[in-house]
Amino acid sequence: MEARVAMWVNGVSAFAERTAGDAGRDGPLTQVTDGVDGPGIPYSDIVGLRQGFGATFRGKAFHDNWFHFAIPTPVILPVYLPARQAYDPGRRLRLEQVFVLFKNHVSPRGGALAQIRHVDVWDGGLTQFNTHLIPGPANDVIGIPADAPPDPEDLPHDPFGGDHHLGIQGNWNAWTVTDAQNNSKPPVQFGICISVLVHFSADIDIRFAAAGADFILEVP
Repeated sequence: MEARVAMWVNGVSAFAERTAGDAGRDGPLTQVTDGVDGPGIPYSDIVGLRQGFGATFRGKAFHDNWFHFAIPTPVILPVYLPARQAYDPGRRLRLEQVFVLFKNHVSPRGGALAQIRHVDVWDGGLTQFNTHLIPGPANDVIGIPADAPPDPEDLPHDPFGGDHHLGIQGNWNAWTVTDAQNNSKPPVQFGICISVLVHFSADIDIRFAAAGADFILEVP
């Protein structure tokens, strides 16, 4: 029988790979604002804006950036064996799927202005697992107001209006994991990091609410 173990972190743990002023150059992040026309929040282009409900980063138009989440990883757990009335000293867990819950903005035409374009899952520093990321459909013109301005570039249609922070939504914020041989539920050796590559199609915010993983444990 398989039992599931779920481990999550709040979005405040999100870590941006590149920030403003990367190595003396212009980086991919800018300051989060207090409103559409409000002033930028100091240092939020470096550390983001961290609040109880998550971390907000503002990307620059037509820039990509990686964001990383370290997931608490129960590598080996003891299992009680009823037939022997004793504990197995430990069984290794396997990784099933990962999640990154986030809030983004959409254009007047319904296109996602901040898009997760790639998901990597690392087990320590050696093993890179694969995820199956299905590209979203192109923005559909049906039902779009006639006076809606054109999108800044080809955008995937976002049927959730950017609300990917309140629940699990298949390929939008949840991804199954396989190993290099495309085997599902690979065993875990060290510690899990989820890395998402975000493309910004405008100077726009993305807020990470939570990230987590489902692990599988074989039990008698």
